Amino acid sequence: MKVLRKIGSFFVAMVPFWVYYAVQLLAGMVLGIVLAIKSAAAGETFDITSADSLMIISVVSQIAALIGGILTMLISKTKMSDMSPVRQSGKTYGLTVLFTIGSFFVLQLINSLSLSLRGITETDSTQDLLAQSVPFMFFTALFAPFVEELIFRGLLVTFFKKRGFSNWFTIAVITLVFGLIHSQNMMIYALVFGLVLMGIRFVTGDWKLCVVFHFIGNLMSCLFSVLVPDEETGMTVLIVGSIVGGIIAVITAIIGVKAAKERNHKEIPALEPAETC
Repeated sequence: MKVLRKIGSFFVAMVPFWVYYAVQLLAGMVLGIVLAIKSAAAGETFDITSADSLMIISVVSQIAALIGGILTMLISKTKMSDMSPVRQSGKTYGLTVLFTIGSFFVLQLINSLSLSLRGITETDSTQDLLAQSVPFMFFTALFAPFVEELIFRGLLVTFFKKRGFSNWFTIAVITLVFGLIHSQNMMIYALVFGLVLMGIRFVTGDWKLCVVFHFIGNLMSCLFSVLVPDEETGMTVLIVGSIVGGIIAVITAIIGVKAAKERNHKEIPALEPAETC
């Protein structure tokens, strides 16, 4: 019975994700049907894999996901303060910005190497779709990070912790799910990216810092695709940037962790005693 209760608790803890995934899937399907009917009426051929179709479906799906997240908060009576037990200082936010800029090159280098090992060229990357539309690029950098962090580092972490799951189990499950929802090209990158985000969330206790990291990371990734389109030049920039950025990331991480812990002692501890899975 104890095992069954834990399994039940796990599925309940995953409710924010079920809602997030379901509303996006439903919105995408409905919109796809509408676009197909519209194209047929105009005597045009509808291609759901075209850049324009994917952009429209992505935007509508993210908006639907935000609405689903808000409804989940309201129904579960989850407050913003529940998701951020600690309000970090401006100093920690500033260090997070520097950490993001420094770690960006390291994360992008990991992504490029993973694509190369799997025989995928940069032209196959999802980033090329972003580079085709400036508005979509900024939507991806601004709106999508907020929605994903609200669901994954906000609601999901809160739901898991309220149901007694350990920190490590929570980190492992949410990181894995976050990686799996991304495209095959971006899966390795998303796993590493998601793991860093979970580290920020559990060290600082403030999910809004994850939004900052995610926002800057996405924006820099989009801009890098536009400003450095050449693969060979891009690899050189990433290698040099990873050396310099890695040093910056390590230094700011050390200072940031210390600053976050000092803040945690003044408010509510970000890390609660770990419980068994």
